[in-house]
Amino acid sequence: FNYELFKGIPLYHTAHASAVYLNHTYNNTGTDEPQKDTNVARIDAYNRLSYAAKFFKSLYVTPYGGIEETYYSRNSLGSINQMRTVFSAGVDNSIKFYKIYDVNTNFAGLNINKLRHVITPTVNYYFVNHPSISPSNLTQYDEIDGVNTRNGVTLSLENKLQTKRMEGGKLKSVDLAYFILSTDYTFRLKKHSLEFQDHTGKFTTVDMQLELSPYPWLYTVARMSIEPKRRLIKTESIDLVANGGDKWSVGIGHRFEKPLTYTVDNDRNISLVTADLMYKVNDKWRTRAYYRYNLEKSFEDQEYTLYRDLHCWVAELTYSVRKSPADVGLWFVLRLKAFPDYPVGLRRTYSRPQFGSVGQPTSDRVQFIGG
Repeated sequence: FNYELFKGIPLYHTAHASAVYLNHTYNNTGTDEPQKDTNVARIDAYNRLSYAAKFFKSLYVTPYGGIEETYYSRNSLGSINQMRTVFSAGVDNSIKFYKIYDVNTNFAGLNINKLRHVITPTVNYYFVNHPSISPSNLTQYDEIDGVNTRNGVTLSLENKLQTKRMEGGKLKSVDLAYFILSTDYTFRLKKHSLEFQDHTGKFTTVDMQLELSPYPWLYTVARMSIEPKRRLIKTESIDLVANGGDKWSVGIGHRFEKPLTYTVDNDRNISLVTADLMYKVNDKWRTRAYYRYNLEKSFEDQEYTLYRDLHCWVAELTYSVRKSPADVGLWFVLRLKAFPDYPVGLRRTYSRPQFGSVGQPTSDRVQFIGG
């Protein structure tokens, strides 16, 4: 959640928390030294204070400071009841420029009533202190366990093209196109000092994202990440989604990913095609099917979900099949309609693949979902 602490003062408190039970099961078939399964109970809480200042009507400066505290029932070394603390701070800076074009047309049914071009350059500095427990001492389940020290600047340039359309008897602003170009420049500080180390800074990746929504029922998004050092495309994806209101939706996508290193077992690029289909049977029941096809092999994932409206809750029952490694999954989830992003349930084997993502899980797991 995010709320204003004092009325009239732009001081905000942001917080989120989660509690999960994680299990990692190793495939020990044909091995002489079997690995023991690992499991951990984890409670994570993040709190941040920020002050949203505005200057000259269009310059926004937001300094912030945060703390993340995470309880682990055990770490990878076997120690129990471990508490990790991570401090972070930074400042977000952005300024907006815009120009309005007197364009009115309904060519191809676009329904354009004036165009507004908004440009927003941003410079955001961030610093994450060394965590009290090193990531190397934790079993890596997701990004929470991988939190490590970071220090750098994010540079981005955002472009947005907007128009106005009649909705509910009033003209409302809608986005037709959105494009953002961004990169991170990271640097290191000298040990026990606030001075920067010489010749250690570097650009990580150059990221681009383009979103187009020419009609209310059609949406497409394309993303690309480039490695400056190797001068090659690291990842690329494009998704196209069409919908008939809440009655049906169809999404198709493609994702490309280049391996970080080439080995005998990993010498090919990853090229995947995905499809996501949803159909509303009636006010109580909905169905969904998800497929992921590897252009170098065959179908990798299939997932089928049945939804039941329970008035204040939505129940989900999902059956999934993964080819490599061979795996079958089943999970049941309950979601409060008022808080759909906070599910409660039991999930078997692996996290749900997000549409258009590679989603390669590394292990089996049984996870209680809550937070």
